[in-house]
Amino acid sequence: MGDRRAAGSGEGSSGGSGSVGEVLACVEEWLPPAIRSASSSDKAKLFQSIASLYQQQDQHRLHAHLRYRQLVQSQYKALHPELFVFRADRFFVPTFEQMLHDGSEVAVRRTMCAHGPLLYSFDMLRPQFCTLLLQEVQHFEKWLEQSNMQKSPPNSLSSAGVVLDDIGLNPILQMLMQQCVAPLVPVLFPQLGDAPLDSHHGYVVTHSANLDPSISCHIDNSEVTLNVSLCKAEEGGELYFKGVRCVQHLDDPERDLEMAEYKHVPGRALLHLGKHRHGARPVLKGKRANLVLWCRSSKFRANTPAIFVCPPWCNATNKQKVVVK
Repeated sequence: MGDRRAAGSGEGSSGGSGSVGEVLACVEEWLPPAIRSASSSDKAKLFQSIASLYQQQDQHRLHAHLRYRQLVQSQYKALHPELFVFRADRFFVPTFEQMLHDGSEVAVRRTMCAHGPLLYSFDMLRPQFCTLLLQEVQHFEKWLEQSNMQKSPPNSLSSAGVVLDDIGLNPILQMLMQQCVAPLVPVLFPQLGDAPLDSHHGYVVTHSANLDPSISCHIDNSEVTLNVSLCKAEEGGELYFKGVRCVQHLDDPERDLEMAEYKHVPGRALLHLGKHRHGARPVLKGKRANLVLWCRSSKFRANTPAIFVCPPWCNATNKQKVVVK
């Protein structure tokens, strides 16, 4: 089945709730004998101390990154200031603008092109916007090099790219999520229920034959992922999908109907659930660049079972129910 990983960003949590008691019930049989024979209160204290340690580490990383972001934004001068002001008429193609203006389910479905279960594409960004954003990213990378500052990687699976929130595009990406992605969710992804999208992680990532040519199969740290091609490789770099799975079932076999491939088209967006397993074929010639927006919902994550419990939206072929006592 290959490598199945959860791509992380260093911001936010991968989700999954559950009390200490629920977690203990799920992992009881795998605990070392000395711990398994301990009292429930002692085991709970041990797990709470472990959880507290991880929370402290997460907070330390978060604060360090926020300090880095503040330093960057206090010194970096944008190449294209117009990118930092949300203008739908400058960003989006007319068909996408019209769909947003209409707002009906009919308009959404008319605009979407289905590539498989829970996998949709649509024309979104104007060519000029794609060009300006790529130039801004390249300008920022040169500025980092000249300033002898370390670049924050876009995610745990890719090294070439830029976190757009770092350079001050957070308000634009938040509006993109709330005004453009959120209206599509009830129509395309009813699995998420009424949980609103309230946070994001946005970046531009590049892949070439010489640097990060491919991406192994993984899931995203998001509820919904928006992936827009800014420029496509001359050969290779296609995305492949293998079905929606929870962390517990990442290695579950895919069904034939779940398998899909997608070829990048500049300006065209691909929308999918974050837990839709996917990867990228090797870039054989040229370079591709993509704008990726991970959209997250704190309410959905709060209502998601503990990581050891398979949630209802997982399409695993051999689902096993875990009874929590």
